[in-house]
Amino acid sequence: MMKMSHHTHVHHNLDNEENFKRIVAALDSEKRKQQLSAEAIIGYLPELAGKTVFDGGAGTGFLTLPLAKQAEKVIAFDQSQKMLELIQERARNARLTNITSMSGDIKAIDLPDSSVDIALVSVMIHEVHPFEEALKELARIIKPDGQFVILEFESETMHANGGHRIPSHVMKESLEKLQLPIIQQLVPAEGMYLFIVGKK
Repeated sequence: MMKMSHHTHVHHNLDNEENFKRIVAALDSEKRKQQLSAEAIIGYLPELAGKTVFDGGAGTGFLTLPLAKQAEKVIAFDQSQKMLELIQERARNARLTNITSMSGDIKAIDLPDSSVDIALVSVMIHEVHPFEEALKELARIIKPDGQFVILEFESETMHANGGHRIPSHVMKESLEKLQLPIIQQLVPAEGMYLFIVGKK
């Protein structure tokens, strides 16, 4: 969702309060909103009214809360229980009652097949290894006419600071290998890419 001067691994050492606060501040920063706002990202999605949306790697609720204002139900998914508690606190403050929290492994999502209309994973899938397993799960949980959306940073190399990126051509090849239909490929902001994908 944003371009930072260095790669922030969202899920590292979140039990440490200082680390947690620092990461929340980075995820909530104005720079992030200016790079690509939640509204801009949501603008690429299909109509949300009456829909169930899965927000994978929900973090601080950057997308979860705006999604909940339009969709019938949002499932906020994150590895960190602490992040999910923060989202629920923010949801209460915003008087949003349609957000469900779910923690776990995105390579094994605890949802039935064909149970959500839209699944969105924003700047998180590069932290999943092998990331193809997450793609399979996203395809599994969307309804036959559903879509899943991948937003990631573009990259031609492995960054020297250790931040792993998946170049768009690698993502495209992986989707094609899994025989998942690419509905659209976009460049929503400089240095980023977005894939809208259907079910097999």
